[in-house]
Amino acid sequence: MEFIQALEQREALYHALKKLPYDERVILVKQFGLNDERQHTQEEIAKFLHLTIHQVHRKRAAAFRQLENDEELRSYFENEYSLEED
Repeated sequence: MEFIQALEQREALYHALKKLPYDERVILVKQFGLNDERQHTQEEIAKFLHLTIHQVHRKRAAAFRQLENDEELRSYFENEYSLEED
């Protein structure tokens, strides 16, 4: 059951990530090692995207704000957590 929930959470996250602009999506995927990648530093990501570290930081913050406001992602996780509390 936990495996299925983990897959559903991952699917919901990837669906939300697809809504982000390319740079923001790449930053999160690389920084957190999604897509079975290793975790990358902000410096590595900046070099990959030809950005400054400050730009990477700003874009990462923007991506987090957008994910926080993603109603579909939020409702999925709120439903999951409310089910666990019952």
